[in-house]
Amino acid sequence: MVAVRGTPDDLGAVLWPTIARGGGADRLAVVLGDGAPWIWRLAEVVCPHRVEILDWYHVDEHISAAARVLYGEGTPKAAAWRQQQLDRLWTDDVDHVLEGLRFLGTHQRSATKRETVAGLERYLATNRDRVRYQTFREAGCHVGSGAVESAVHHVVQHRMKRPGMRWRGPGADAMLALRSVYRSLGAWDRFWAARPRAA
Repeated sequence: MVAVRGTPDDLGAVLWPTIARGGGADRLAVVLGDGAPWIWRLAEVVCPHRVEILDWYHVDEHISAAARVLYGEGTPKAAAWRQQQLDRLWTDDVDHVLEGLRFLGTHQRSATKRETVAGLERYLATNRDRVRYQTFREAGCHVGSGAVESAVHHVVQHRMKRPGMRWRGPGADAMLALRSVYRSLGAWDRFWAARPRAA
């Protein structure tokens, strides 16, 4: 695990040596992301051999938001439309979803609804190769980022964001580095074994 405060470049500076030390530069990596372009750009740099997957739960959030705008909060029609899109994506039918969105967009009188449909279409079209969920699952890949979100909680929130805590930059950076080592399998003992002993 790695954790840093800063920019994607700061993360890359820490992530790349960690991947290289573990032999990851030569192995296939699975990169789960929420669709933010910086994640895919960073993955391209630090993971030459990779499979990129758009996080299932973020896709669900986008589709659910569109369903609410199109058909109303909590309506049966919104629930049915949402489930239909998710079922199609779950079985690699992204093209059917995109065709449906294009058709739906041309039949909306409301500008807000047209913009919502167009936004969802762009999001899925941009990530077309990252939403092949059946293919990914059949290859043994996770399609949801629950484990990563949990790791963020254990590495960062659990130690760094307790009530009343205040951190200065250097202290926060040092604690994030230690928490990353502590939560990485086998790294804690290796870390202390490699440190010079006091005379």
